[in-house]
Amino acid sequence: MHNVEEILRSLAKSTKYQVIFNASKEIGLKIFKNDTDFTALQILFLQFLFFYNSLYMDVAMDDVDEMVLEKFLYEDCYSLYKNKKKEKKDTVSEQKKDKKNSDKITKSQWVFRKK
Repeated sequence: MHNVEEILRSLAKSTKYQVIFNASKEIGLKIFKNDTDFTALQILFLQFLFFYNSLYMDVAMDDVDEMVLEKFLYEDCYSLYKNKKKEKKDTVSEQKKDKKNSDKITKSQWVFRKK
């Protein structure tokens, strides 16, 4: 299975399949003949297409150097780093939000009516 995974990964990384993938999102071009009930290999291929789409976007935006595309190991390490960085940012955001909410003074209003 390891060899099959490398082949799918190489195909998903290729310009040809990245163009097809982007066209499928933009104009509804079909990647596979079947639209539902994907096989395990099709799902794995789609995962790699999304993975490389995101990676190429980060390279284009200069978030990471193009060198990351040289080896699968570099790609995986960058992806792990990016996910950890995002988790840390989300945690810090939530802590700030919680602190901000706890600092607010809640006020209750009482309305007294005459009989």
